[in-house]
Amino acid sequence: MSKKRIAENFGKAACHYDESAALQRRVGERLWLQMESVLSVNLSVGNTTLIDLGCGSGYFTKKIKQRIEGEVIGLDISSDMLNYSMEQCQEQKSIFFVNADAEKIPLRCASADVIFSNFVLQWCDDLRRALGESLRILKPGGCFAFSIPIEGTLIELESCWKSVDANRHVNSFYSKKEIETMLLSALDEKELDSSFVDINISSYQCANYYETFKDILQDLKQIGANTVKGARSGGLMGKTRFAYLAENYERFRNEKGLPATYQVLNVIVERKVINT
Repeated sequence: MSKKRIAENFGKAACHYDESAALQRRVGERLWLQMESVLSVNLSVGNTTLIDLGCGSGYFTKKIKQRIEGEVIGLDISSDMLNYSMEQCQEQKSIFFVNADAEKIPLRCASADVIFSNFVLQWCDDLRRALGESLRILKPGGCFAFSIPIEGTLIELESCWKSVDANRHVNSFYSKKEIETMLLSALDEKELDSSFVDINISSYQCANYYETFKDILQDLKQIGANTVKGARSGGLMGKTRFAYLAENYERFRNEKGLPATYQVLNVIVERKVINT
C-alpha cells in the first residue's frame, strides 16, 4: 500500500482518531515521562525547538506546547490530519505545522533540540532512513525520543487470521534487535560516533480490552491502524468469515474482555555536545 493511501486513511480518521486512541495516548505519556527523566535539555526555559514527528490529530502537539517554552513544530504526512491539528491548536502561539514525510524532513541539519515521535515510525517504508533524518536534524545536546510497536503486537488478531488464510491481514512489526541494528546503522551513516551518543532502549507490553470482536475492528479503523502495508485490499470481509473470526477470537477473552495486545519499544537518543 502506497504512502499516499496510508496518508488518506489516516486523514479519514482525523476527526474521530482521539476517541479510539486511548492506548496511543498512554504510550505517548509514558514516553514523555521517560524522556524527561533522562533529558539534559531544560524544556521549561530557553528557546527550545521541539518536533512532534507524526503529530496526527495534534493531541500531543497541544499538550507539549503547554509544557515547554520555545516553538513546537507538528509534522505529518497527512494534510487532512494537519488541517485537523491546526484547528485543535489555533489558540496557541509558537506552534507551526509542516506537511512532510519522516523519511525526508524539510528542515536544516542540527535545527531541533527535541524530536518526539509516538507510534508513527512503523509506517515508514525505510525505517533506517527515517531514523537517519531525525538524527540529521538533531542538535548536539538534543534528544530524539520515539515509541514504536514491535514484533508480537496484535498477536491475537494475527493468530485468528492465520486460521482463515495465508494472506497478510495484520501488519508485520520489527523486532527490538532489528530496530537497534537500524539505529546503529543510521548513526554510522551520519558519522555520529556512538561514544558521543547515549541510547536508552526499553520495551513493555500493554493492551486495550473490548466487549466484542466488532469493537476491536472498529477501534483499529478509527485510528487508521486497519491499514496493512504492502497488502492488497481484500474487499469486504463477509458475514461467514466475520463470524468465524469473532468466534475464534473468543479464546483470548479474560476477565477484562477481549484483548488487543501491543508490544512497545521506547527509544531515547541523546546527542552529546562535543567540547573541542
